Amino acid sequence: MLDRLIKTLERSQELREAWYEFSDALVVESLKETYLNTLNGGFSSHPEDIANNLKVHKALEVVLGYYMFLPDADEFIKEANNERRAC
Repeated sequence: MLDRLIKTLERSQELREAWYEFSDALVVESLKETYLNTLNGGFSSHPEDIANNLKVHKALEVVLGYYMFLPDADEFIKEANNERRAC
């Protein structure tokens, strides 16, 4: 099945671009969700887990800036942090 999808994408520039946009959107949404889940150190109360989640959180800021338009990534990060402070 995947082989047929790849062959179809190879034949159509339009489908290939649509696939790239779709897969980028999936990656960005997954990164955003993970970023939100690591805002306060994750779900664990273990100090090492919290420390590691905060490292992941900082790394995600960089990765979001890579996969998104930088102003959009900055806005998302700013809004997420503002919501965290409001809670």
